[in-house]
Order: sequence, then C-alpha cells, then structure tokens
Amino acid sequence: MKSLSRLTVALILAAITFNAGACHMLEVEHTVYFENGATAVGVHQIKKFAEWRVGTRKKFYSGFDVYLLGFEGRGITGEMAKKRISEVQRLLLNSGLPQDALKEVEIRPWYTASITDGPDVVRIDALAHCPNYCCSLEPLPDNVVR
Repeated sequence: MKSLSRLTVALILAAITFNAGACHMLEVEHTVYFENGATAVGVHQIKKFAEWRVGTRKKFYSGFDVYLLGFEGRGITGEMAKKRISEVQRLLLNSGLPQDALKEVEIRPWYTASITDGPDVVRIDALAHCPNYCCSLEPLPDNVVR
C-alpha cells in the first residue's frame, strides 16, 4: 500500500511538471500548391488553406507572424512568383490576419525548392506569438528571470 501511494504521488508530480518546459516558440508551415503555370489558387487549395487557418486560430490564440516564400525559374517568371505570393497574401488578409503580421516575402530560385513540393508552391511560415514573456526574443529587464 505504501508503494502504491508513492507511485500515485510520483504520477501527480510528473503530471504537474510535464509542461514545465513550455517556454518555446511554435512555428507551423503550410504550403499552397499552384497548377503548373497558374497564378490563381485553386478551390481545393483554398479549402486546405481554410482548414489550416482554423487550426492556427485554435493553436495560436495570441497571434502569429507570417513569412512567405515563393520560387522563380524553370518556367516560373519573377512576375508570376510575385502574383502567386500576392494571392496567398490576399487569402491571409481575407481570413482575418492583420496586415502587420505579414513580416517578410522572399523569392528564391526554383532549385532551392523542396524535392517533394517542387517550385509551384508558396510556403507560409507562421511564427507564433508566445502568450508568455518567457518566449520573447527581446531581452528581459534585469529584475525578471526566465
């Protein structure tokens, strides 16, 4: 009986301290696929985007910053890459993302794209705002300890 109560206490302590290392930044990536040569987002991709966006509202209740990555070359002109990125920006803004959350847009050469995704994509990197000061990248005042 004594060992059972010790085990119970140990399990309770483990459950309490399980989330003690919660001070970390969350980042989620979503890829919007385009048809070869197209600059408009297809209906299937809009549905996937909407599902992803619902998930971000649940997970990142304190908001997040967005970094967009597109590709050019091998049939994708720089103008086409910009149009694709602006389509994804439009989707993000129409889904309620504040304008100031769009942080950076980058266009890279096609050969730097993922082998599985290919260059006909725009990648969305969402970097969550942490609801706790422990996740801040800014220096803390001298009287605060992480």
